[in-house]
Amino acid sequence: MVAMKHKMAELHSDVHNFGGFVGYLKDWIISNLDHIPAENHSIIELELKFGRVKRNDRDILDKSKYTILPSNYRLVPSIDKKTYDKIVKQFYDGKTGFQVRDISKKTNLSPPLNKGRIRVDLDTNTLLESISKERISNVLIKFPYSNYECKLSLSIEHVIPIMAYPAFSNSKTFIREKKGYHFTVPRSRHRIDVSTVSTKTDSKKTHGAINYELELEMSTKKLLEYYRNENYDAIEKEMSKFVQDSLRIKNLLKDKPRRK
Repeated sequence: MVAMKHKMAELHSDVHNFGGFVGYLKDWIISNLDHIPAENHSIIELELKFGRVKRNDRDILDKSKYTILPSNYRLVPSIDKKTYDKIVKQFYDGKTGFQVRDISKKTNLSPPLNKGRIRVDLDTNTLLESISKERISNVLIKFPYSNYECKLSLSIEHVIPIMAYPAFSNSKTFIREKKGYHFTVPRSRHRIDVSTVSTKTDSKKTHGAINYELELEMSTKKLLEYYRNENYDAIEKEMSKFVQDSLRIKNLLKDKPRRK
């Protein structure tokens, strides 16, 4: 693949207005796609997780701006139950929810495929997928007047065979049981995932209480088509739609600015 002559905006923690923020994300996605082999473009995943960074980090932010957070901040992907219930009520379409078990364990493959995830449908007890998620890049984001921060992640989801997992291993196996709903945003076809999650190891010990999680996954079909055609303006419009869907969710999360 011939490298595209598109200059990536320098990663920093400057604040942006809406247009500058969308332009930054456009540069970010193009720069990363430039370095991903074309044969892997069809298996990329672009998702936004809502959560919180540490309180002492959050307090220094200008709450009125779009902010790219420093890379050393750590986001814990979690929302509260009231927010979970509000999202379900807003988007529920009458369809049945999902129940899955994600089993994360080491494989006998070389990096970056040395960690895998098996997903099983708990309703039918059938295998849904076996993948290894290769992390490419992420951006930590603070939206204006939001109680939550976000992590936008770009990954490659490699399909791996079940035989890649050793029958016996000294490493821990982590199990996450998720119950929730998938909602499709009509205009953009992006997908909202909202779920309750419990985590345990193969020793059956449960870690902590139930966690509530919220994600927005981008439908990348048009984005990749525009990238192949080097249509950067169209890519910016796709990123704008994604940010607008993110803001629609953000505006449901009890985030109105306090009166002084």
